[in-house]
Amino acid sequence: MALFRLMIEGRDYPGFLFEQPETPYGFFTTRWIEAPTRAEAEQTALRAVRWEFEDLLPRRKPGMPKPSLHLVEVEQVATFPEDAVSMGATWYPMDAE
Repeated sequence: MALFRLMIEGRDYPGFLFEQPETPYGFFTTRWIEAPTRAEAEQTALRAVRWEFEDLLPRRKPGMPKPSLHLVEVEQVATFPEDAVSMGATWYPMDAE
């Protein structure tokens, strides 16, 4: 099996986590995945991030943008760092872009 580091960007997540429900937030997160192919690593990483944040999302109000995930970078690596964490994210308000 190959080892992969994947950077994922989330966009248009509601800011209720930050007590600003009307402000869309984005995030960046890194996932470390062991998989037979790059395509399987990508699918596994995206599925894991969706699962991690799915329960945190309230029902979307009409007219609000739909949250989305995008692969920013995928790299096959020789080993995982000892301190590699595959959870959590760094959030930012999208109106600050």
